[in-house]
Amino acid sequence: ENGTSRLLSDLLGLKFISTLIPDKKYTEKGMGVIAEYDKPYSMNEFLEKINQICCSPIRYCTGRTNQIRRVAIVGGSGSSFIDQALMANVDAFITADLTYHMFHACNNKIMLVDPGHYEMEQFIANALSKLLKNEFTNLDIMASSAYTNPVNYFPAEDYQAKQKMNISNYQL
Repeated sequence: ENGTSRLLSDLLGLKFISTLIPDKKYTEKGMGVIAEYDKPYSMNEFLEKINQICCSPIRYCTGRTNQIRRVAIVGGSGSSFIDQALMANVDAFITADLTYHMFHACNNKIMLVDPGHYEMEQFIANALSKLLKNEFTNLDIMASSAYTNPVNYFPAEDYQAKQKMNISNYQL
């Protein structure tokens, strides 16, 4: 319930509805999330929000609407869940490591958004640290501030500097 997908959903200001793929044994748990906004965002507002949170260039294709309200998220490499996102009747699906052919297949059906693999998971160390601190109050727990993204960006916009700032800015 406090996984990568839920964390990004919360940071984007979405309200959790359900998991994208419910676990068969534990119905309240599963892979990915389906969440929504109280009011729709334009496609550009939605992309800007993701850009601000993930501090990365974003690859995307348009969906069937320019108004984004209902969103599925699978943190990291979730392209194998595109069919479930389509069946969930969401306006957009955020995940990473998407290929050209995936964008092509989904164009004008569902908005696919790929902010990057590291970019979606950069908040996990602080979130895990917070969870552990709440559970084990007698231990000193610290999250690493090491920057581990091997991907560099061109042109000159310094996405790495922004991402390094995120490590300390999002103390959850």
